[in-house]
Amino acid sequence: MKKTENFRGVCNKDAENFRIRKEKKAERDFAFWGLFDVSLSLCVCC
Repeated sequence: MKKTENFRGVCNKDAENFRIRKEKKAERDFAFWGLFDVSLSLCVCC
């Protein structure tokens, strides 16, 4: 149980960092980050 909680916490931190990076990205990178966003939403720990 605790191992799962730790893993979920790490994933949430990565998701937060991803959002920060995505906000800093230029408009031309939208398609790439959009695909990355889909992959992130499929992450079982997110």
